[in-house]
Order: sequence, then structure tokens, then C-alpha cells
Amino acid sequence: MRTQRLARLVVMTALLAAAQAPPAVMPVQAQTFTPPQQIVVRMFRLTANGGNTGELCAPGDSTFGCVVATGRGVYPYATNPITIPMESEYLLNVVPQEMPLSFEPIALQAQVVAARTYAYYHINRGSSINNSIQFQAFIPGKFIALSNITPTNTLDPCASANLGVTQRKLCGAMDVPRYLAY
Repeated sequence: MRTQRLARLVVMTALLAAAQAPPAVMPVQAQTFTPPQQIVVRMFRLTANGGNTGELCAPGDSTFGCVVATGRGVYPYATNPITIPMESEYLLNVVPQEMPLSFEPIALQAQVVAARTYAYYHINRGSSINNSIQFQAFIPGKFIALSNITPTNTLDPCASANLGVTQRKLCGAMDVPRYLAY
């Protein structure tokens, strides 16, 4: 009888100790993520609302979608599809097409995160994307058209000293390269 009580006491003590002990930490292998530096985009002439017309942009094309406004400049690329920098070209021209820059800075930051995450998702899937609203509306020259100022630093437009107020606001929203896990 005494042995049984002692055995119960030992079991209860062990259970109580286990309940108070911190949970065992299972080692997790860290995964590194290197964000893509470039994105490939198939460029189409677009309808007024950003829809795909099915007609590809070509060098010298001055149609909306190939440029920010019909007749305002010409398609700035020698190829189609294009491979462009993610941060300094793609997102700078996508975000102002997706959301008015009159929104609060925190809303713009959320839009940047959403746009970046969406692009990363398609890159990681190996999807082919285009410049229409079917994906994200990417229109070359949109960033410049925000203030009608061409940045002096073409490799990193946000580092330019000559940006307009609206361009600076967008660059501020893009300051930290955040993305969502999927």
C-alpha cells in the first residue's frame, strides 16, 4: 500500500514538473529568402481602363500601355517581353496605377507590400505576367508623370535630389522592402 502511494506520488510529481517545464523547442531549419531583383513583363497596348488589347508594344510605339499617355513619348524598350529592375522601375510605375497617391502614407506602404508580394508570387511560380490590370498595371513613365520630373539618378530614382513631392511620397512608401509570406 505504501509502495503504491509512493509510486503515485512520484508519477504526480513528474506530471506536475512536466506541466511547469517550458515546452521543448524543436529545431527549425531556417530558410533564407532572396527577393528577386528583376521581373519579366510582357508589354501590351492597353485600353483606357488598363485592359489588354492583345496587341504587343514595339519600339517606337506611342500607344497607351506602351507609354503613360498616347502620344507622350515612345515605348522605351528594345524588346518585348522586358526584364526590368523590380524596385527601381517596376514597383515605382505599378503602385501609382494601382492606388491614388493622395492616400495616407501607411496605405501606400500597404499597397507597395501587396504589389511586391504579388510580383514575388508570380516570379516564384514561374508565371508569365503582363502590364495590364489582369496582373498589375505597369505603365512605363508613370513615376515620371507624377511630377513631370525625370529623376537625375536613373539607376535608383528615389535617390535623386530633384524629385517632386508626389514622387518623394511614393519613394517614402517604398523605403523598406517588405513583403508577405505566402
